[in-house]
Amino acid sequence: HSKMTPRDGERMPSLSEVIEAVRAVKEDFRLFIEIKTSIGDRTLSQSAEAVAEAVVGELRAAAFREFAVLVGFDWKGLIHAKMLDPELPCWFSTERKSRLGADAILAHGGDGWFCALERTNTEAVQAARACGLSIGIWTVNDVRELRALLGLGVDALCTDRPDRLKILSR
Repeated sequence: HSKMTPRDGERMPSLSEVIEAVRAVKEDFRLFIEIKTSIGDRTLSQSAEAVAEAVVGELRAAAFREFAVLVGFDWKGLIHAKMLDPELPCWFSTERKSRLGADAILAHGGDGWFCALERTNTEAVQAARACGLSIGIWTVNDVRELRALLGLGVDALCTDRPDRLKILSR
């Protein structure tokens, strides 16, 4: 918990509060939890391993492991989470300009790939499938792109516009 007061008066809910809220909506709600740490300057955040330990501990305490998927750009945290709980799904995110892909994620023990929209194409989806990985795409807000990616059979979409995604699912 941060001691800082938010500028707009709102506060970030704890993971336990988020789990409680999604359970109230749907008992088996699939929750993607991003492990966010400072990769560029490690002094700005807790270590990825420490954050992973806290998240895994909270998921165990809440009996929510089977409904969670951990994601993140800081692969150290995901690798550590898999060490702590090998059955916990971890999807490794890649940057827009990164050359890392499905093969590297599989080699690091990942279960899925969260790929940038700009890198997504049929070949990327096929590469993920060939490695036995799930695939999610970030960040998709355009209705045409949402429709096309659904047509490719991706497993998850990160969007700032869930209202647009809801229209497509009708």
